[in-house]
Amino acid sequence: MYIAAFCVNTKVLKEKNLPMPKGWNSLLDPKFKGLVTMPTLLPPDGVSAGGSLIQMYGAKEGKEDGWEFLKKLDKNIGEYIRAGPVRRR
Repeated sequence: MYIAAFCVNTKVLKEKNLPMPKGWNSLLDPKFKGLVTMPTLLPPDGVSAGGSLIQMYGAKEGKEDGWEFLKKLDKNIGEYIRAGPVRRR
């Protein structure tokens, strides 16, 4: 089982007078443009938490919807970061 969560900087929300995101789809709102940071989807080793997010969202919404969601989210991404590998059993 893979569980994905996001963290929110409440100080930034308050400074920018933004609502608390209620779920992944909330992050698609243009109000959050440039404020979303997430792991890179295609790291050199090919394994990332971002890749697991694609799988999680795709399983929930349908395979194509996982990629479509990320294409939309990309418009609000301020930075992609290199994260550690996902541990697989």
